[in-house]
Amino acid sequence: MPTRDPFRGFVAVPLPGDAAAALEAAARGFLGSAEAPGGDWRATPAPRIHLTLKFLGDTAAAAIPALGEALREAARAAAGPVRATVGGWLLLPGPRDPRVLAAEVSDPTGTLPRMAAVVEGRAEALGFPRESRRFLAHATVARRRRGRGRGRGPGDGRGGRAVPPPASGRGPILLDRLVLMESVLGPEGPEYSVVLEEALRGA
Repeated sequence: MPTRDPFRGFVAVPLPGDAAAALEAAARGFLGSAEAPGGDWRATPAPRIHLTLKFLGDTAAAAIPALGEALREAARAAAGPVRATVGGWLLLPGPRDPRVLAAEVSDPTGTLPRMAAVVEGRAEALGFPRESRRFLAHATVARRRRGRGRGRGPGDGRGGRAVPPPASGRGPILLDRLVLMESVLGPEGPEYSVVLEEALRGA
């Protein structure tokens, strides 16, 4: 159970520990390079790196059973573990004034956006606002402290691409579960705890 009611919730796909550790190391290396965007950045520790399917915000504990059903439906849509690939860096919401450094994540079957659509629909039926932007699969690896400088370089407005992280050449990563998480904000960043978990088992 969450530590508070309501709790700050989101639905996510955790990354394997070795992939998350590689991304943390790659992010720290990139932020220390000449190609990095300007500003004061804080890298995300590997245990906190994940792929968000849906940010819920304030979530009543009474909604947990229905959200559990949303996870199960999304898992059925996946039909098994997802083999995903880590691509290049993304500067979000855009490269001119980025607040987030993320690694793009993709899968050839389109399973990640399919699961996100299931969760989005279920969450909307429970009263959570629908996300206005298209789903973009990514793992946040650093955040810029507010008011600490701007980025630089061209981009597409939804996320500018820079150099690919070294982890992108290490083959696919296996994503095998969905989680409903509680996020508790603190001075050193958010702390996450699992409220519900659903394995991607396949048929």
